[in-house]
Amino acid sequence: MKSRIFTSAGNGIWLIESAMTPEDLQQQRRTYKVIVNDSSLFDSQWDSLEFEKIYVKYIRLTLTRTTGGNFVRLNEWELYQYVSLAYLKLEPTVINMKPAWQNKIRKVWRASEFDTILIDNSLVKWSCSDTSIAFVDSTGTIFGVAVLTLSKHYRKDVYYIWVLGISSGYQLMEGKIDLPPFSVVKVDFNIKWNFSIYNLEFIIPKDQYPEAEKENNSVSLYSYSLSAGFYVEESLYNYFREYQFQLNSGNNCWEDWVNSTLRILNFKFYDPSVDSSGPLMYEQYRIDKIVIVPDGSLPLDGNNSVTTPNFNDKSVDLIRGFPDSLIQTNMYNNHFSPYYTNPFYFDQAFFNDLLKARYLVDPVGFSVSDNGFGDIVNIKENGKYIGGTKFLPWESGKKVHKFQNSGLLFGDDENISIDEYSWNALSLIAGQRATLGNYNPPGNSGEYLNDLPQNNIVTILDTSGNPLTGANVRVFRSTGNQGVMYGKYYDSIPDMEFTCDEFGRVNLGTCPFDEFAAIFYKMNNANVVILIRVQQGDKAGYRFLDITEFNRHYWSGYKDTAFYDLTFNLFPVITSVNEEKNTSDDIIQIRYNSLNSSATAVIHLNQPSQINLALYTSEGRTVGEINESITIPGIHEISLVRLNLSTGLYFCRLNYDANYFIRKFFVY
Repeated sequence: MKSRIFTSAGNGIWLIESAMTPEDLQQQRRTYKVIVNDSSLFDSQWDSLEFEKIYVKYIRLTLTRTTGGNFVRLNEWELYQYVSLAYLKLEPTVINMKPAWQNKIRKVWRASEFDTILIDNSLVKWSCSDTSIAFVDSTGTIFGVAVLTLSKHYRKDVYYIWVLGISSGYQLMEGKIDLPPFSVVKVDFNIKWNFSIYNLEFIIPKDQYPEAEKENNSVSLYSYSLSAGFYVEESLYNYFREYQFQLNSGNNCWEDWVNSTLRILNFKFYDPSVDSSGPLMYEQYRIDKIVIVPDGSLPLDGNNSVTTPNFNDKSVDLIRGFPDSLIQTNMYNNHFSPYYTNPFYFDQAFFNDLLKARYLVDPVGFSVSDNGFGDIVNIKENGKYIGGTKFLPWESGKKVHKFQNSGLLFGDDENISIDEYSWNALSLIAGQRATLGNYNPPGNSGEYLNDLPQNNIVTILDTSGNPLTGANVRVFRSTGNQGVMYGKYYDSIPDMEFTCDEFGRVNLGTCPFDEFAAIFYKMNNANVVILIRVQQGDKAGYRFLDITEFNRHYWSGYKDTAFYDLTFNLFPVITSVNEEKNTSDDIIQIRYNSLNSSATAVIHLNQPSQINLALYTSEGRTVGEINESITIPGIHEISLVRLNLSTGLYFCRLNYDANYFIRKFFVY
């Protein structure tokens, strides 16, 4: 049994006592028993306790105020036990029973002008006008029947079949079982275990008995599959029991809904309709556990989404919670449209969470949007920010770089699919538990993002397919954007700079996305997309390159060296990367040749000057200095090989005639 209580106007404690007679209760003798002893109460919060089932005639609740004034405001007291649900009429009327779908009844006492209410159980009468909903037998035992269940009656010799398929071929087992009302019956399927994937289907054929819903008489089980456990708060569970049948999709409760959802997921994984660049992925899921929990018991994050329902539950490979707060979002308020875009039929967020619990990341973070005001891409050409111009034209939603699909799932009302990149990523751990957790997100979420070839050689081409020999190539990394999911920001200072060889090639190294090869993919920061600028003569062009291309090559076997062809549309430019002339871009550039690991400072001076070049690490440590006298105006190249630069990020400071300019560059 269980009791819970809600009070307001201050903190306190509560005591529940019971006895078989009023005298025993009053004098605390013989049949007297304390059920709840001085449990703490907090203002405007529910408190609940479970206790052993007992048979009593009288029960007393005593509240004591521990803060503030000398009165207690009892808002609601519930005392309930696990019995079969019933829509029942209850007398006397001072008791208000709340019906629920979760196989239990509640007797509810609300605030009253009386200090104490004594109710003799022998005076409580139950009745029901519809015996298909609930009935009371001759002993006074109450039997409730949830709407659309098979039957409240004892059924003997119910015929069932097991269908066995997938990799083993088709087999059939059959038999008969007795189904007592409101009970759990175990039905074994005896087969010698092996590591083949069997699709077991348990079916009770239709039309043996009258049924309100005949399309939910089967359950799919995959023998060699990942197990899933679900924690569902009772109000949400009840909601599905009450309205799910209105979809006319063959479901009439939460269990039916989650079973049909996993059917769809398993079918998508059996027939994905994608081109796999990695090993064939075959993974299936089965339901091993459904736990109904009280409202408000599942932990929520700042977005009222379930974090992890039970960190200690390692009995299943996947775990997910469903709070009753989902009802308040109205996401399940469409009871009549059996489409993939309707969460009450198929919840794509649920699908996403299961895949994220497998360690997948949502590919939506591989896209880049920009409003053209420099908030994301803070780079100008010809005096204007390049977002939304011919250099970086907009797609839908002002996207300047769009991943092939919008997320883990894409499709329409009739069909949905998992994207090809995520499919290949999941193939890497197919059939295995994510090693650092069974929840979303596990500790190894997105670890495959670090699957990068050692050398990534890019051939720079124009729109005619010609290599851009000798072209200047600048790489801009993204940094974080506070408060933005998968946030990105690109400043106007290039992080790496190259010159194409005679074949139009440059080597971007192992990880052009971060100077320390640290990949981030989370709130505020997703450094998984680089912006590349190419200039040949007086024409320049831009394009993005995201980490998924590197991962795909790695998974295809190119772990040492991978080759890419990037085509650029080139347009006339008036100034350099920055809007103003005579900036550091005009005065000094650092050219790094990845093929021979040489760095050169290119200095453009309008008059003879004494210069000082000082190099610093990203931590501010001085690496070395070069002092030279420039006697002839124009462009001068100074080799930095003499400084013996190792891999890392550097800052080069040029001083001359009381002026100084700083450029950053990367050596690998």
